[in-house]
Order: sequence, then C-alpha cells, then structure tokens
Amino acid sequence: VLKEVFGHNGFKPQQSEIIKRVLNKQGNTLGIMPTGGGKSLCFHIPSLIQKNLTVVVSPLIALMKDQVDNLNKKDIYTAFFINSSISDKVKERILGLVEKKKVKLLYLAPESLKSERVLEILKKSYIDLFVIDEAHCISTWGHNFRPDYLRLPEIIEKLDHPQILALTATATKEVEEDIQKQLRTKCEVFKASFDRSNLYIDVIS
Repeated sequence: VLKEVFGHNGFKPQQSEIIKRVLNKQGNTLGIMPTGGGKSLCFHIPSLIQKNLTVVVSPLIALMKDQVDNLNKKDIYTAFFINSSISDKVKERILGLVEKKKVKLLYLAPESLKSERVLEILKKSYIDLFVIDEAHCISTWGHNFRPDYLRLPEIIEKLDHPQILALTATATKEVEEDIQKQLRTKCEVFKASFDRSNLYIDVIS
C-alpha cells in the first residue's frame, strides 16, 4: 500500500511501528511526530488494509478536504468528511454510505459528534480505528485547547471502545500525560525525532 498507493519506497521514523501496532490490534497509541513527519499515513494505510471503518476526528476543516481530495486523486473514493462546510443533504448522503458499509475513512469535526444522527450511525458501524488528530486539543495544558474534545471519552465509550490512535505534532511531557488522562486511557507512546538535518541555526553575537 505504501508503494503502490502512495508512491513511497520507505517509511518515515515511527510510521511502521505505529501501523503494525494498529493492524495487530495491540492497544491504544499516541504518536508525536513533527509536521511533515507523516502522521496521516499512520491511519491512511490501516484504513485501506482493514475491513471496517476508520473514524478521524480533526478540527482542521481545510485539511480534511485536502486529504480526501488527495485520496480521490489516487483513485480512492471511500473517504469522506462531515463538517460545517457541507450541506445537510450531502451529510445525509454520506451517512447513508456509512450505513451501507461503503465508507472506509470518515473525517469528522469534533462538533459533528454532537449530532445524535451521526452517533446513531456510528454506533451501528464496526469501527476498526478511532483516530484523534491534533490530539493536543484535548489537553488543558495545550496551546490550542478545544472544549469539544473533552466529550471524546464519552463518545468512545458509546462506540464500544474502538482502538484509539491519537496524533499530534508537538507535546510537552505534561501534554503527553494529560492527553492520556483526558482520554481516560493508557497509550503506547511513539515519538519521532524533531531533529531536522536540513535545517541549521547559527547565532552570531
């Protein structure tokens, strides 16, 4: 899948370890990887390999569209998003496809999970992986706290505790611990190096 769908010859640091853990159903995972470190492949690849639904909660509406558009360009038409940018008619059409098990990857804004209709459809679906992108948003220690993220543990419980993959680009030790505390779970933590060999900073006084 890495080579044939995404055109890459090798994994970036921590990607293969996270993907193997997800596919082997080894428990909840927290991945801390820098921007450009390949976080999205950590759930894109499992979503294409696994049989059932992968749900991705993200606060970034533009990113959802961008990622779904890019998957469409690779002839993958089983990825959709539900957020405030789409009409109720389109939302219903997508939920209908989820009901018919024709969706492999569903992006949701956290606010969308307030909808009882969305929750009812998800409850009836078998979810292989529940992804929390921008996971620092759940931490009150984080720089971008989003109150809607605090409802996620309750949602996860209602969905019968699917396997969790939380991802973020930056997290201090306090934020790393708080993400797990707020999610009410213990995660295996994978950290990719933030060292960028192509960047050099020099200070001249």
